[in-house]
Amino acid sequence: MRTKMLVFACVLTRLVYSRSPVNVAAPVWPLPESMETTEGYRNLDPSFSISTTAKSVRLQRSIKRYSDIISPATTALRETQGAVDISSLRLQVQADSDDLPNASTSYAYNLTVGEGAGQATIQADTIYGAMYGMETFAQLNNPDLGRLTIETASVQDFPQY
Repeated sequence: MRTKMLVFACVLTRLVYSRSPVNVAAPVWPLPESMETTEGYRNLDPSFSISTTAKSVRLQRSIKRYSDIISPATTALRETQGAVDISSLRLQVQADSDDLPNASTSYAYNLTVGEGAGQATIQADTIYGAMYGMETFAQLNNPDLGRLTIETASVQDFPQY
């Protein structure tokens, strides 16, 4: 019995203090339907912005809220990290309605990071899908470092409630 406890303690210690790389690319909760990432970091521009052509008042308020959440670190910190990779998050919304969601509302979105010069993109069926996409993007961001915790990402999700 004592030997088993010792082996268990050694294994547990190895797991807890292991220096093996950890996939930091999956801090997203709840997990999306599909998420492909590569490990690494993408630096955010100090003037990072979220933009859309959608006129929805609800979406504009959400953009303001998520802009504050995602706000990157200072320029001084940026100088120690290297080049800026992402300067904006572009929202493309098909249905620009401020109507309240109902049973048939689509929450589907696609988030792409790393395909395009300095821009991440969210394509969504509705403003609500765009909001879920911004939440996923925010969870991939480390605001203390002004970085995304992934190199590239392709996320497809369609939350169902």
